[in-house]
Amino acid sequence: MRVEEEVCRYRRGGYELLASFLSRYVGDSQRVLRGLEVVMVEHEAGAELLLVPSRVYRLLGGLCSLVYTAGLHAASLRRGRLLPTLSLGQLVEHAIVECYVVLPERLVAKLTYGRSIIVEPRGLRHRLRDACNPVAVLAENGRFVAWARVERQADKLLIKPLVDVGWYLRSGV
Repeated sequence: MRVEEEVCRYRRGGYELLASFLSRYVGDSQRVLRGLEVVMVEHEAGAELLLVPSRVYRLLGGLCSLVYTAGLHAASLRRGRLLPTLSLGQLVEHAIVECYVVLPERLVAKLTYGRSIIVEPRGLRHRLRDACNPVAVLAENGRFVAWARVERQADKLLIKPLVDVGWYLRSGV
């Protein structure tokens, strides 16, 4: 197949899905996504959602066969489930107002080694509801460090890392 005949892998898609996901965490997901196009790249295992500046997206049509990747990898879609990336968390860390827990540095270190932790919720800054899964984990300085699953165990919280900054090192990616 000649380059000029190649089908473009980048197409708009997934905006509503990503906006709905973000609305659980940020006050106004539309504001966070303003000026960005949500671009879907489909493959055999599902799809990847990329955030591309609108003016860059307009260029993709003419240069598509020359572009390997564009934008920020925001999430993966697998079996209909949206799996957020670290990049997405870092993009919205300044706007997170719900579904988060702030951990002290010693617990952040354990979590980023891939270990689940059990914490006493008293004394922790957090905003958790039943619909909060995954939960954004923030360090005390407000920086995003992980997406985690949180389960209540009696009067404590079990926090299991899903994607964290140490995951990339442990995975060998």
